[in-house]
Amino acid sequence: MSAQQHPTQTQGSFAETPQFTPVAPCATCRHKVYSERRCTAFPNGIPDPFTLGRHRHRAPYPGDNAIQYQPKPNATTTEPIRYAELLHHGEVRGALWVDAGGTAMGVLSPHEGTQRHWSSVLQTAWQAAGTPNALFAYWTDSDRSANGLVYQVGPMGEAISLAELAARIVPPVSG
Repeated sequence: MSAQQHPTQTQGSFAETPQFTPVAPCATCRHKVYSERRCTAFPNGIPDPFTLGRHRHRAPYPGDNAIQYQPKPNATTTEPIRYAELLHHGEVRGALWVDAGGTAMGVLSPHEGTQRHWSSVLQTAWQAAGTPNALFAYWTDSDRSANGLVYQVGPMGEAISLAELAARIVPPVSG
């Protein structure tokens, strides 16, 4: 099989493909269910034309429940940020951050479990069409941050960049 051929998922045969593989819009859509192949538009499974990058979902599609692609907020920024420490059994495990313009939001953590948990929380929140500022306010509300759960939101602060925040929350490697 040449480097430009692969079996298609829909037909099970070999097909010529372009030099690049199109990127599925699902990865950046606010309606996608984190780590699953379903979304708000297609709760029983995202059709192949989307996952294979053949359809961008900018227009109605049969069975999409009148929901089309909407980008989730950026997960990176060059602006100053506000952040809240993410605690796991009282230990700082990362930070939930939002940029100064309120257009980007994300999780910064060297701990895979913390990163996975909060990324899932954010993806679920994007489905509710929340803005980064509104979601940050929701999660840093004092009634929610001290809820007795394993993962909690702790003290808040500011940093001039994501790099500065990373230096604060990632423990230095001793050697």
